[in-house]
Amino acid sequence: MYGLPAATDLSALNGLILLQVCVGQNEVILRFDDTSWIRVESAMRLVPNGATPIQEQDGVLRELFAALGAPIEAVQWTVEGTVRIRFQGRDAHVEIVDDDPHYESFMIQLKDQPAIVV
Repeated sequence: MYGLPAATDLSALNGLILLQVCVGQNEVILRFDDTSWIRVESAMRLVPNGATPIQEQDGVLRELFAALGAPIEAVQWTVEGTVRIRFQGRDAHVEIVDDDPHYESFMIQLKDQPAIVV
């Protein structure tokens, strides 16, 4: 939608354990162990180490289901609005993409902080 403000800090996601993956017709919600969550209404990609990104939703969902119970090992983000999440013990990372300038792409709620809407 608008990308991420340059001052955005998503480091609070590091170490959070993925407890739940909720799949709806138009969204995927990731719930973590400290009441944080990410609601995705945009494209996601699975990026295996050194390989071509996988755009198919079922490949991304398989990776997220396999990561259930794993903590986030690393999170990176760009001002343009891409968030990369790697879960501990996994060989790929998931990218959440701000892919539509006219609509919200995802929302991140970090514990008690104001929600981040992209």
